[in-house]
Amino acid sequence: MLVTIEKVLLLKQMPLFKTVSNMALSDLMSFSEEQTFKAGDVLINKDSQNQAIYFLLSGRVEKADATKKELINAKAIIGLDSVFWIAPASQQVVAVQKTVVLKVPQDKLYRMMALHPSLATAVLNGLSELIHT
Repeated sequence: MLVTIEKVLLLKQMPLFKTVSNMALSDLMSFSEEQTFKAGDVLINKDSQNQAIYFLLSGRVEKADATKKELINAKAIIGLDSVFWIAPASQQVVAVQKTVVLKVPQDKLYRMMALHPSLATAVLNGLSELIHT
């Protein structure tokens, strides 16, 4: 089980969070829950509203929709593209091997974004990148 400072150091390795204050990441990580998924476990169910973001610490997941599949490795953020929708997720995310994540519930993410502008800016930049790729 990781302590908050270890979680913050892991997030700082992700390009999206390099400019986010340590305090903002620490506050965000205080709400995170470490979870382990085995191969075949579903993180985000297509056609259900996504209620969290996941920071992929180790392992690999597959993100799939009707037209494409994408493998995602560690040090990635899962669910950022669907956690803000008030609609079902358009993609299924499934672990393809043992996978460890830090899960942050949607309401806690919203609260931390409201309290920490640097976090809100990073998340908006991340969403912008997803839209333009």
